Amino acid sequence: DYLFVREGLVIMVARAFPGHAVATLSLFLSVTSSQGYSDGKSQSSAPAVRVNGFKSLRRVLSRHPLRRAYPPIHAIAEPPSGLQEWFGPGQKFGPQNPAHSVEKPYTNLDVKKNKVEYDKKDSELLREPVHSEIYNDEISITKSAINILKHHGSYQQQNRDLRANREEMEKSYQFMLRLKVPCGITTPDVYRVLDDLSTEYGQDDLKATTRMAWQLHGVKKGQLKHVIKTIREAGSNTLGGCGDINRNVMTSPAPFETPAYRNMRKYASIIAEVLAPQSDAFSQIWLDGEKQATIEYWNRYVDGVDIAAMAKYDNGLGVMTGHKDEPLYGKTYLPRKFKIAVTVEGDNSLDLYINDVGLVVLMEDDGVTLKGFNVVVGGGMGRT
Repeated sequence: DYLFVREGLVIMVARAFPGHAVATLSLFLSVTSSQGYSDGKSQSSAPAVRVNGFKSLRRVLSRHPLRRAYPPIHAIAEPPSGLQEWFGPGQKFGPQNPAHSVEKPYTNLDVKKNKVEYDKKDSELLREPVHSEIYNDEISITKSAINILKHHGSYQQQNRDLRANREEMEKSYQFMLRLKVPCGITTPDVYRVLDDLSTEYGQDDLKATTRMAWQLHGVKKGQLKHVIKTIREAGSNTLGGCGDINRNVMTSPAPFETPAYRNMRKYASIIAEVLAPQSDAFSQIWLDGEKQATIEYWNRYVDGVDIAAMAKYDNGLGVMTGHKDEPLYGKTYLPRKFKIAVTVEGDNSLDLYINDVGLVVLMEDDGVTLKGFNVVVGGGMGRT
Protein backbone atom coordinates (compact mmCIF):
# COMPACT_ATOMS: atom_id res chain seq x y z
CA ASP A 1 0.00 0.00 0.00
CA TYR A 2 1.28 3.46 -0.90
CA LEU A 3 0.03 6.94 -0.15
CA PHE A 4 0.52 10.08 -2.22
CA VAL A 5 -0.53 13.67 -1.49
CA ARG A 6 -1.09 16.24 -4.23
CA GLU A 7 -3.57 19.13 -4.63
CA GLY A 8 -5.31 18.20 -1.43
CA LEU A 9 -5.95 14.57 -2.40
CA VAL A 10 -4.55 11.50 -0.73
CA ILE A 11 -4.56 8.47 -3.01
CA MET A 12 -3.95 4.99 -1.69
CA VAL A 13 -3.30 2.20 -4.15
CA ALA A 14 -4.93 -0.61 -2.23
CA ARG A 15 -4.81 -3.40 -4.78
CA ALA A 16 -4.14 -3.93 -8.46
CA PHE A 17 -4.69 -6.84 -10.81
CA PRO A 18 -2.35 -6.52 -13.83
CA GLY A 19 -4.03 -7.67 -17.02
CA HIS A 20 -7.55 -7.54 -15.60
CA ALA A 21 -10.27 -5.13 -16.71
CA VAL A 22 -11.15 -4.14 -13.18
CA ALA A 23 -8.79 -2.59 -10.64
CA THR A 24 -9.80 -1.62 -7.13
CA LEU A 25 -8.38 1.58 -5.70
CA SER A 26 -9.09 3.66 -2.64
CA LEU A 27 -9.33 7.43 -2.93
CA PHE A 28 -9.07 9.32 0.34
CA LEU A 29 -9.96 12.97 0.65
CA SER A 30 -7.56 15.05 2.74
CA VAL A 31 -9.81 17.15 4.94
CA THR A 32 -7.02 19.47 6.04
CA SER A 33 -5.53 20.28 2.63
CA SER A 34 -8.45 20.47 0.18
CA GLN A 35 -8.15 24.21 -0.54
CA GLY A 36 -7.23 23.53 -4.15
CA TYR A 37 -10.94 23.02 -4.80
CA SER A 38 -12.63 25.05 -2.09
CA ASP A 39 -11.06 28.39 -2.98
CA GLY A 40 -10.09 27.72 -6.60
CA LYS A 41 -6.36 28.10 -5.89
CA SER A 42 -3.98 25.59 -7.39
CA GLN A 43 -1.56 23.67 -5.26
CA SER A 44 0.06 21.91 -8.22
CA SER A 45 3.53 22.73 -6.92
CA ALA A 46 2.97 20.60 -3.83
CA PRO A 47 5.43 17.70 -3.95
CA ALA A 48 4.72 14.09 -3.17
CA VAL A 49 5.15 13.66 0.57
CA ARG A 50 5.45 10.92 3.14
CA VAL A 51 2.17 10.26 4.96
CA ASN A 52 1.69 8.08 8.03
CA GLY A 53 4.92 6.24 7.36
CA PHE A 54 3.97 5.12 3.83
CA LYS A 55 6.25 5.67 0.83
CA SER A 56 5.60 8.29 -1.79
CA LEU A 57 3.58 6.91 -4.70
CA ARG A 58 5.47 9.09 -7.17
CA ARG A 59 8.79 7.60 -6.13
CA VAL A 60 7.50 4.04 -6.04
CA LEU A 61 5.72 4.11 -9.42
CA SER A 62 9.03 4.48 -11.26
CA ARG A 63 9.80 0.84 -10.47
CA HIS A 64 6.33 -0.55 -9.63
CA PRO A 65 4.23 -2.67 -12.06
CA LEU A 66 1.50 -0.02 -11.86
CA ARG A 67 3.80 2.30 -13.82
CA ARG A 68 2.26 0.85 -17.00
CA ALA A 69 -0.97 2.64 -16.12
CA TYR A 70 0.75 6.05 -16.02
CA PRO A 71 2.52 6.60 -19.36
CA PRO A 72 4.30 9.93 -19.79
CA ILE A 73 2.37 12.91 -21.12
CA HIS A 74 3.55 14.35 -24.40
CA ALA A 75 2.63 18.00 -24.80
CA ILE A 76 2.48 19.82 -28.14
CA ALA A 77 2.31 23.51 -28.94
CA GLU A 78 -0.14 23.05 -31.82
CA PRO A 79 -2.55 20.32 -32.99
CA PRO A 80 -1.09 17.80 -35.47
CA SER A 81 -0.59 19.18 -38.96
CA GLY A 82 -3.74 18.97 -41.08
CA LEU A 83 -5.98 18.16 -38.10
CA GLN A 84 -6.51 21.62 -36.67
CA GLU A 85 -10.24 21.48 -37.46
CA TRP A 86 -10.68 18.86 -34.74
CA PHE A 87 -9.32 21.16 -32.01
CA GLY A 88 -10.99 24.16 -30.41
CA PRO A 89 -9.40 27.34 -28.98
CA GLY A 90 -6.54 26.42 -26.67
CA GLN A 91 -7.15 22.67 -27.07
CA LYS A 92 -4.02 20.49 -27.09
CA PHE A 93 -5.37 17.01 -26.46
CA GLY A 94 -8.12 15.01 -28.10
CA PRO A 95 -8.69 11.73 -29.98
CA GLN A 96 -6.25 12.83 -32.71
CA ASN A 97 -3.60 13.74 -30.15
CA PRO A 98 -4.02 11.73 -26.92
CA ALA A 99 -2.25 13.11 -23.88
CA HIS A 100 -0.61 9.72 -23.37
CA SER A 101 1.24 7.90 -26.13
CA VAL A 102 -0.55 4.81 -27.44
CA GLU A 103 0.33 2.38 -30.22
CA LYS A 104 -2.92 2.84 -32.14
CA PRO A 105 -4.59 6.12 -31.22
CA TYR A 106 -8.29 6.43 -31.86
CA THR A 107 -9.06 8.29 -35.07
CA ASN A 108 -12.20 10.04 -36.29
CA LEU A 109 -11.09 10.43 -39.88
CA ASP A 110 -13.21 7.69 -41.50
CA VAL A 111 -16.43 9.56 -42.28
CA LYS A 112 -18.47 6.43 -43.01
CA LYS A 113 -17.63 4.94 -39.63
CA ASN A 114 -17.54 8.17 -37.66
CA LYS A 115 -20.31 10.38 -39.03
CA VAL A 116 -21.37 11.26 -35.48
CA GLU A 117 -17.85 12.52 -34.69
CA TYR A 118 -17.94 14.86 -37.68
CA ASP A 119 -21.36 16.13 -36.62
CA LYS A 120 -20.05 16.90 -33.13
CA LYS A 121 -16.96 18.59 -34.55
CA ASP A 122 -19.07 20.86 -36.76
CA SER A 123 -21.76 21.54 -34.13
CA GLU A 124 -20.18 24.67 -32.59
CA LEU A 125 -20.24 22.96 -29.18
CA LEU A 126 -23.66 21.33 -29.57
CA ARG A 127 -25.44 24.33 -31.18
CA GLU A 128 -25.89 23.41 -34.82
CA PRO A 129 -27.80 22.24 -36.73
CA VAL A 130 -30.27 21.97 -33.82
CA HIS A 131 -30.50 25.74 -33.36
CA SER A 132 -31.34 26.25 -37.04
CA GLU A 133 -33.70 23.31 -37.51
CA ILE A 134 -35.72 23.56 -34.32
CA TYR A 135 -37.49 26.69 -35.63
CA ASN A 136 -38.29 25.60 -39.20
CA ASP A 137 -41.67 24.24 -40.35
CA GLU A 138 -40.58 20.63 -40.81
CA ILE A 139 -42.06 18.05 -38.46
CA SER A 140 -38.71 16.25 -38.17
CA ILE A 141 -35.00 17.06 -38.08
CA THR A 142 -32.01 15.76 -40.05
CA LYS A 143 -29.71 12.94 -38.96
CA SER A 144 -26.97 15.41 -38.07
CA ALA A 145 -29.38 17.34 -35.86
CA ILE A 146 -30.50 14.08 -34.25
CA ASN A 147 -26.90 13.29 -33.33
CA ILE A 148 -26.49 16.67 -31.61
CA LEU A 149 -29.96 16.84 -30.05
CA LYS A 150 -29.15 13.72 -28.02
CA HIS A 151 -26.72 15.78 -25.93
CA HIS A 152 -29.60 18.07 -25.02
CA GLY A 153 -31.52 15.09 -23.68
CA SER A 154 -33.84 14.25 -26.58
CA TYR A 155 -34.26 11.60 -29.29
CA GLN A 156 -36.40 11.83 -32.41
CA GLN A 157 -38.79 8.89 -32.72
CA GLN A 158 -41.78 7.65 -34.68
CA ASN A 159 -44.97 5.91 -33.60
CA ARG A 160 -44.12 2.23 -33.96
CA ASP A 161 -47.78 1.24 -33.93
CA LEU A 162 -48.13 2.84 -37.37
CA ARG A 163 -45.51 0.75 -39.15
CA ALA A 164 -48.12 -0.97 -41.30
CA ASN A 165 -49.27 2.41 -42.64
CA ARG A 166 -46.27 4.09 -44.28
CA GLU A 167 -48.10 7.36 -44.98
CA GLU A 168 -49.23 7.75 -41.38
CA MET A 169 -45.84 6.62 -40.15
CA GLU A 170 -44.17 9.49 -42.01
CA LYS A 171 -46.40 11.95 -40.17
CA SER A 172 -45.77 10.48 -36.73
CA TYR A 173 -42.44 12.14 -35.86
CA GLN A 174 -42.20 12.93 -32.17
CA PHE A 175 -39.54 13.44 -29.52
CA MET A 176 -38.60 11.70 -26.32
CA LEU A 177 -37.11 13.74 -23.48
CA ARG A 178 -34.90 12.14 -20.82
CA LEU A 179 -34.23 14.10 -17.66
CA LYS A 180 -31.02 14.36 -15.71
CA VAL A 181 -31.91 12.97 -12.27
CA PRO A 182 -28.78 12.55 -10.09
CA CYS A 183 -29.38 10.01 -7.28
CA GLY A 184 -32.79 9.21 -8.78
CA ILE A 185 -34.42 11.86 -6.59
CA THR A 186 -37.29 13.99 -7.89
CA THR A 187 -39.02 16.72 -5.92
CA PRO A 188 -42.84 16.81 -5.74
CA ASP A 189 -42.90 20.11 -7.62
CA VAL A 190 -40.84 18.73 -10.51
CA TYR A 191 -42.93 15.58 -10.66
CA ARG A 192 -46.16 17.58 -10.88
CA VAL A 193 -44.71 19.60 -13.77
CA LEU A 194 -43.67 16.42 -15.58
CA ASP A 195 -47.10 14.89 -15.01
CA ASP A 196 -48.82 17.96 -16.46
CA LEU A 197 -46.44 18.19 -19.43
CA SER A 198 -46.87 14.52 -20.31
CA THR A 199 -50.66 14.96 -20.32
CA GLU A 200 -50.76 18.20 -22.28
CA TYR A 201 -47.86 17.73 -24.71
CA GLY A 202 -46.89 14.04 -24.53
CA GLN A 203 -48.63 10.70 -24.61
CA ASP A 204 -49.98 10.97 -21.08
CA ASP A 205 -47.41 8.78 -19.38
CA LEU A 206 -43.97 8.93 -17.76
CA LYS A 207 -41.37 6.19 -17.90
CA ALA A 208 -38.79 5.47 -15.21
CA THR A 209 -35.49 4.28 -16.69
CA THR A 210 -33.00 1.73 -15.36
CA ARG A 211 -30.60 4.64 -14.65
CA MET A 212 -33.06 6.30 -12.29
CA ALA A 213 -34.21 8.96 -14.75
CA TRP A 214 -37.58 10.04 -16.21
CA GLN A 215 -38.57 9.86 -19.86
CA LEU A 216 -41.40 11.85 -21.42
CA HIS A 217 -42.58 10.60 -24.83
CA GLY A 218 -44.68 11.92 -27.68
CA VAL A 219 -43.68 15.60 -27.74
CA LYS A 220 -44.07 17.26 -31.13
CA LYS A 221 -41.21 19.30 -32.55
CA GLY A 222 -43.09 22.61 -32.35
CA GLN A 223 -43.66 22.09 -28.62
CA LEU A 224 -40.20 20.79 -27.75
CA LYS A 225 -38.73 24.15 -26.74
CA HIS A 226 -41.64 24.99 -24.45
CA VAL A 227 -41.48 21.61 -22.71
CA ILE A 228 -37.70 21.74 -22.17
CA LYS A 229 -37.86 25.34 -20.92
CA THR A 230 -40.68 24.48 -18.51
CA ILE A 231 -38.70 21.55 -17.10
CA ARG A 232 -35.69 23.80 -16.60
CA GLU A 233 -37.73 26.53 -14.93
CA ALA A 234 -39.13 23.91 -12.53
CA GLY A 235 -35.60 23.20 -11.29
CA SER A 236 -34.67 20.17 -13.37
CA ASN A 237 -32.84 19.63 -16.66
CA THR A 238 -32.51 17.37 -19.71
CA LEU A 239 -28.89 18.31 -20.44
CA GLY A 240 -26.84 15.20 -19.73
CA GLY A 241 -29.70 12.74 -20.12
CA CYS A 242 -28.35 11.38 -23.41
CA GLY A 243 -25.39 11.78 -25.77
CA ASP A 244 -21.63 11.18 -25.72
CA ILE A 245 -21.03 12.70 -22.31
CA ASN A 246 -21.32 11.62 -18.69
CA ARG A 247 -24.83 10.23 -18.21
CA ASN A 248 -27.09 10.25 -15.16
CA VAL A 249 -25.13 9.50 -11.98
CA MET A 250 -26.79 6.68 -10.08
CA THR A 251 -26.83 5.95 -6.36
CA SER A 252 -28.44 3.36 -4.15
CA PRO A 253 -32.19 4.09 -4.02
CA ALA A 254 -32.28 3.37 -0.28
CA PRO A 255 -33.80 6.46 1.44
CA PHE A 256 -31.55 6.23 4.50
CA GLU A 257 -30.25 9.43 6.12
CA THR A 258 -27.06 8.08 7.68
CA PRO A 259 -23.76 9.95 7.19
CA ALA A 260 -22.65 7.34 4.63
CA TYR A 261 -25.78 7.71 2.50
CA ARG A 262 -25.67 11.50 2.76
CA ASN A 263 -22.08 11.46 1.47
CA MET A 264 -23.17 9.14 -1.31
CA ARG A 265 -25.77 11.62 -2.52
CA LYS A 266 -23.46 14.59 -2.03
CA TYR A 267 -20.61 13.27 -4.15
CA ALA A 268 -22.91 11.83 -6.81
CA SER A 269 -24.40 15.32 -7.21
CA ILE A 270 -20.94 16.91 -7.33
CA ILE A 271 -19.85 14.49 -10.06
CA ALA A 272 -23.03 15.17 -12.04
CA GLU A 273 -22.36 18.91 -12.00
CA VAL A 274 -18.59 18.80 -12.58
CA LEU A 275 -18.95 16.48 -15.60
CA ALA A 276 -21.80 18.41 -17.23
CA PRO A 277 -21.08 20.10 -20.60
CA GLN A 278 -19.92 23.70 -20.15
CA SER A 279 -21.21 24.98 -23.51
CA ASP A 280 -23.93 27.65 -23.39
CA ALA A 281 -25.69 26.04 -26.36
CA PHE A 282 -28.45 24.68 -24.10
CA SER A 283 -29.44 28.11 -22.79
CA GLN A 284 -29.14 29.69 -26.24
CA ILE A 285 -31.45 27.17 -27.90
CA TRP A 286 -34.02 26.44 -25.21
CA LEU A 287 -33.90 29.44 -22.85
CA ASP A 288 -33.46 32.23 -25.43
CA GLY A 289 -29.96 32.83 -24.12
CA GLU A 290 -31.23 33.84 -20.69
CA LYS A 291 -29.31 32.92 -17.57
CA GLN A 292 -30.84 29.99 -15.74
CA ALA A 293 -32.78 31.59 -12.91
CA THR A 294 -33.75 28.40 -11.11
CA ILE A 295 -31.03 26.22 -9.58
CA GLU A 296 -31.42 22.48 -10.12
CA TYR A 297 -32.80 20.89 -6.98
CA TRP A 298 -29.90 18.42 -6.59
CA ASN A 299 -27.55 21.35 -5.93
CA ARG A 300 -28.81 21.36 -2.35
CA TYR A 301 -26.42 18.45 -1.82
CA VAL A 302 -23.40 20.45 -3.04
CA ASP A 303 -23.96 23.68 -1.15
CA GLY A 304 -20.64 25.40 -0.47
CA VAL A 305 -18.72 23.46 -3.14
CA ASP A 306 -17.08 25.51 -5.92
CA ILE A 307 -18.33 23.47 -8.87
CA ALA A 308 -16.99 25.94 -11.45
CA ALA A 309 -13.44 25.68 -10.07
CA MET A 310 -13.60 21.90 -9.97
CA ALA A 311 -14.88 21.69 -13.56
CA LYS A 312 -11.88 23.68 -14.81
CA TYR A 313 -9.27 22.16 -12.51
CA ASP A 314 -6.31 20.58 -14.33
CA ASN A 315 -4.20 18.13 -12.32
CA GLY A 316 -1.56 17.99 -15.05
CA LEU A 317 -2.14 14.32 -15.84
CA GLY A 318 -3.61 14.84 -19.30
CA VAL A 319 -7.26 14.61 -18.33
CA MET A 320 -8.17 18.14 -19.47
CA THR A 321 -8.06 18.88 -23.20
CA GLY A 322 -7.16 22.56 -22.85
CA HIS A 323 -10.23 23.75 -24.77
CA LYS A 324 -11.21 27.25 -23.64
CA ASP A 325 -14.95 26.57 -23.35
CA GLU A 326 -15.06 22.78 -22.88
CA PRO A 327 -11.87 22.07 -20.89
CA LEU A 328 -12.79 18.46 -20.11
CA TYR A 329 -14.64 17.29 -23.21
CA GLY A 330 -12.98 19.31 -25.96
CA LYS A 331 -14.52 20.02 -29.34
CA THR A 332 -15.89 16.53 -30.03
CA TYR A 333 -16.91 15.45 -26.50
CA LEU A 334 -16.61 11.70 -25.77
CA PRO A 335 -16.45 8.87 -28.35
CA ARG A 336 -19.40 7.25 -26.49
CA LYS A 337 -21.48 7.64 -23.36
CA PHE A 338 -19.92 7.30 -19.89
CA LYS A 339 -21.69 6.00 -16.79
CA ILE A 340 -20.87 6.49 -13.10
CA ALA A 341 -22.52 5.15 -9.94
CA VAL A 342 -22.00 5.76 -6.21
CA THR A 343 -23.04 3.55 -3.30
CA VAL A 344 -22.07 2.62 0.26
CA GLU A 345 -20.40 -0.47 1.66
CA GLY A 346 -22.68 -3.50 1.60
CA ASP A 347 -25.28 -1.97 -0.74
CA ASN A 348 -25.01 -3.18 -4.34
CA SER A 349 -28.65 -2.54 -5.22
CA LEU A 350 -27.52 -0.53 -8.27
CA ASP A 351 -25.11 -3.22 -9.62
CA LEU A 352 -21.93 -1.16 -9.34
CA TYR A 353 -19.80 -3.32 -11.63
CA ILE A 354 -21.77 -2.61 -14.80
CA ASN A 355 -20.82 1.09 -14.63
CA ASP A 356 -17.69 2.55 -16.21
CA VAL A 357 -16.68 3.95 -12.82
CA GLY A 358 -18.13 2.99 -9.47
CA LEU A 359 -17.50 4.64 -6.10
CA VAL A 360 -18.10 3.01 -2.72
CA VAL A 361 -18.31 5.40 0.24
CA LEU A 362 -16.03 4.41 3.12
CA MET A 363 -16.56 5.79 6.61
CA GLU A 364 -14.24 5.94 9.59
CA ASP A 365 -14.93 3.66 12.55
CA ASP A 366 -17.01 6.39 14.18
CA GLY A 367 -19.54 6.05 11.34
CA VAL A 368 -19.67 9.83 10.96
CA THR A 369 -16.42 10.91 9.30
CA LEU A 370 -15.88 10.28 5.60
CA LYS A 371 -12.74 8.19 5.09
CA GLY A 372 -12.77 8.01 1.31
CA PHE A 373 -13.96 5.79 -1.54
CA ASN A 374 -13.23 2.44 -3.10
CA VAL A 375 -13.07 3.01 -6.87
CA VAL A 376 -14.11 0.28 -9.29
CA VAL A 377 -13.03 0.83 -12.90
CA GLY A 378 -13.75 -1.00 -16.13
CA GLY A 379 -17.48 -1.70 -16.27
CA GLY A 380 -19.91 -0.55 -18.93
CA MET A 381 -18.79 -1.46 -22.45
CA GLY A 382 -15.35 -2.36 -21.14
CA ARG A 383 -16.77 -5.19 -19.05
CA THR A 384 -20.09 -6.25 -20.53
